[in-house]
Parts: sequence; structure tokens; C-alpha cells
Amino acid sequence: MDIKKINSIIALRQEVELIERELEKRQNNSYIKGVGTGFSKTNKVSNPTLKYSLEELELPILIKYLEEHKSKCLNEIENLTKFILNIDDVYVRKICSLKYIYGVNSWYRIALEMGGGNTPDGVRMAHNRYFKCHKNKNK
Repeated sequence: MDIKKINSIIALRQEVELIERELEKRQNNSYIKGVGTGFSKTNKVSNPTLKYSLEELELPILIKYLEEHKSKCLNEIENLTKFILNIDDVYVRKICSLKYIYGVNSWYRIALEMGGGNTPDGVRMAHNRYFKCHKNKNK
């Protein structure tokens, strides 16, 4: 597992949140109704011969694909979390847990959480060294 892949856990969580908000909007039809106006926010095709608008026809398909994509993202998050929790080195596992699972963004904050006189550069270098060595082992 490389550092780029591990870093994607944060983006995946954000993507899941975005998908959940979009699903909620789509399922509540709030994307169609304008706020305080009689007009739609979307470009509905208004043709009296059509029984349903394009949005209404595409909605179940869109919801299905969004739910499938959300599921893929959640599976990837689970795999990355398992990888982090299975790191043999307790020190590096704690650093990675703080950074990727608990979302502590700053090396300074991670060093404070680690305690024991750790410095931001020290925890960052331990993190980077682990992934550099781990990458070389997998080649």
C-alpha cells in the first residue's frame, strides 16, 4: 500500500458525504422545486405529450448509481482502515490512525497527541520512512 492510496481515505470520506447529501436531495425531490419561486431549478422539458419529465425518468437510475458508488467508496475506506489498523509498528500505527482515521491534519497536533517529546518533523519522518520501506518491500 502506498502513501498516495492511504491519503485517498480523506477524499473518499468527503465523497461519501457528498453522495449522501445528493441522495437526500434526489430522494426528497428538493432538486426540482425552486425555493420560494414557481420555477424549477433544473431545465425540465415541458412538453404536454410527455407524461414524465426527463429528471423523473432518470432519477431511479441516478439514485442506483450513486448508491453503488457510495458502496464502493465505503468498501475502499474499510480496506484502508484495516490496513492502517494492521500496521505492526505501534508508533507508526498510532500516527496513521490519528492522521487518517481520526482526521488530525497537522503534524504538530499529531506530535502533541503522541506525547513523549515528539516533534512534528519526527512523526512526519517516521510516517514517511514507514511508507517508503513498505513500498520497497512490496516491489
